[in-house]
Amino acid sequence: MAKTNSGLVTYAKAQIGLPYWYGTFGQTASETLYTAKKKQYPSYYTASDFSSQYGKRVHDCVGLIKGYLWSSSTTATLVYASSQDVSASGMYSKATTKGGISSFPMKAGQLVFKSSSSSSSGTKWFYVQVTVSGVTYTGFCSEKYLTKV
Repeated sequence: MAKTNSGLVTYAKAQIGLPYWYGTFGQTASETLYTAKKKQYPSYYTASDFSSQYGKRVHDCVGLIKGYLWSSSTTATLVYASSQDVSASGMYSKATTKGGISSFPMKAGQLVFKSSSSSSSGTKWFYVQVTVSGVTYTGFCSEKYLTKV
């Protein structure tokens, strides 16, 4: 099944209201996942309410895109694809189309980014948007593995 930009939007909308967990890509939150992520990224796992999120699907920014690429529906079990497992910066570097925000094509399912002031590595964080307003983004890209419709 081809993955499309409009399918990414549908997937993203289905995840609204679900928890954000750094370093995740659509797994089901559990004590085992929490323990592994807390060990891997201790500074991101300091809150005390993680157990209340167990049983829910969790993603981070770029993990939302991976979750869509690796599942056949908004709730399906993920099928990992190592060739698509890249960081946000890696996703941008592999993008087929990219540019400054002034040339943003305003098409659903495009990925927009801004430089992260809190990241010493200058990582770009991606967001799925239908419209862009109220946020200062610096650029955009089209994900390499999505068919444009």
